[in-house]
Amino acid sequence: CAYPGRFTRIKLDSFVDDLSIFRDLPESEIYIIENCHFLAQRKIDGFYTLHKFIEMILQTQTILFIGINL
Repeated sequence: CAYPGRFTRIKLDSFVDDLSIFRDLPESEIYIIENCHFLAQRKIDGFYTLHKFIEMILQTQTILFIGINL
């Protein structure tokens, strides 16, 4: 790995309604977030959590790699 010990990998396994899971992450320079499609649901206002997630990451200087399969 080109960045040993400098990145944190997060894999979402089910739908996320509460973004607080991202507030208590370990300190890291790079975050790899997989399965971000679990931030959206097929219902009215189903993209609300994804929208809030995007707002949250726009306010950071951290490097993020995001995997989404919609």
